[in-house]
Amino acid sequence: MSPRRPSPGHRELEAAIEELEELYAQLPALSCLGLCEASCGEHIDASTAERRRLLDAGVDLDAPTPDGACPALTRTFGTGRCSVHAIRPTICRLWGATASMPCLHGCRPEGGLVDDATAMRWMITSLQIGGHGDHLDDPAVRELLELALTDPLAAGLFSRFLRGDRSVIGQLYERMVALRV
Repeated sequence: MSPRRPSPGHRELEAAIEELEELYAQLPALSCLGLCEASCGEHIDASTAERRRLLDAGVDLDAPTPDGACPALTRTFGTGRCSVHAIRPTICRLWGATASMPCLHGCRPEGGLVDDATAMRWMITSLQIGGHGDHLDDPAVRELLELALTDPLAAGLFSRFLRGDRSVIGQLYERMVALRV
């Protein structure tokens, strides 16, 4: 599977979505009880192709919501559910399946939780396939990311970032600069 970035064309988007679906098939399957509304309490990041796919389904990930929750979250009869569950992006597929994002309601993937480094590699691959800036195609950047995933401090920051804590970006950047020296 070779990562590629979609261009504005429909064929390129379809090709990226097909490749993303292949990646999704590699992610751990999880029997979800549908109780994870609290996991959707903030906006999420996704690749360009995933964002376009969601826009086609009527969900703009950048749209403001009154409580700051993910715009895909619907609350019918007081219960929050994902309105685009079948086409949810990679980060949503990793919730409940990774060490830093375990399900609070006991749902577990077959084979157990995956480690955060593996989850970050899947996220990076997803962003490469679906497009999210040129920097991920730079071999030096990929090498630095791999090095950071083996560093305990950087790995801890990556775990927080993976859970949606964007306040660690500065610390993560500083740590990666220190690792590069």
